[in-house]
Amino acid sequence: MVHPADNREVVRSNRIGPITILILIKSITILIIFYYLACNHLSMDRNQKLILVIGIFILVGLLLIDIYLALIGVIILIVLWMSFRIMANSAILPNVAVSLRDDAKGIVVTNKGNAEALNIHIALVPLNKEYDLPSMQVDEQQEFPSSTMIEEAKAVVTYEDAAGRKYSRSYGLSALGGGEEDLLRPAFPIFGWK
Repeated sequence: MVHPADNREVVRSNRIGPITILILIKSITILIIFYYLACNHLSMDRNQKLILVIGIFILVGLLLIDIYLALIGVIILIVLWMSFRIMANSAILPNVAVSLRDDAKGIVVTNKGNAEALNIHIALVPLNKEYDLPSMQVDEQQEFPSSTMIEEAKAVVTYEDAAGRKYSRSYGLSALGGGEEDLLRPAFPIFGWK
């Protein structure tokens, strides 16, 4: 029969005992491998690498205190690493958009991305009109007037980023409709969204 005073001993017996030196060495090795994979293969800022290294040292300290605290620290460190990857991915994408002017007598080309777009080529189908731009900075707009109103057309845009990667998009242009703007589209280009 278990008495209430013995209950504390039963509850305390569920805890993991002291961490051995072997487990500590394995954990430090895993953290060093994580740092190597996380930082050396990505173009990370020096401050971001410093934050991850400090996080690894804090993780080793938490591992000495309690393994459950160390697991919580691992989760936080992985979330930080993923955030840094997302920041690096979203910092270099141009996004050239084409829309009609309000009076439908021309098109407006805008770079909505966060990087410079190069070698921009716009083709209006079936109007057989083509426009070229050498480059567009972030949030820059260019207007191309038309002698007649454009009722309905499709704009096919091809452009490059500074690294030479090519992008291609098409936009439905209509004087009566609101266009094909996707409401679920992120506010800035991310994850290679084209």
